[in-house]
Amino acid sequence: MKPMWMLLLLPFTVAMPALAQTNPVTAINITLPANPDANTANWGTDTSLLTIAATAKGTAGRVDPAVAESRILVIIKKGGTKICGAHTGASAPAANFNAPTKEWSSRNAVALLGQDCILPPGDYELSVQFFSAKGVALSAPGTKAFSVKKR
Repeated sequence: MKPMWMLLLLPFTVAMPALAQTNPVTAINITLPANPDANTANWGTDTSLLTIAATAKGTAGRVDPAVAESRILVIIKKGGTKICGAHTGASAPAANFNAPTKEWSSRNAVALLGQDCILPPGDYELSVQFFSAKGVALSAPGTKAFSVKKR
């Protein structure tokens, strides 16, 4: 009976990896101090510098066309709920991904939020994800945990 049961599962174990989708944006790295300034407007300068870097699959140094036309969604979450960030996957700003590795830093990175927020003390998560022009996810979310302390 055991060999028959294994034979029944064989088509699923072979077919499932073939159905798995690989995202064209393969790595997202976020640099932000563990305790940044409570005002996100200050994340572009001083000691709370924000940097976002991403790597995309490509061929012969050229970026996948979907990635080249992608949008970058940057939001701040608290307890899984969005609390700062003016955009959605469909309305996020153009990523202008023109090389296999792209970096946004200081004021350019902060501007991707689409709004300035003053965060009350607590624990947060900065989330970055890439979407196609049609709103299809091109990456898994990249996240960075941080805390705002009482000043």
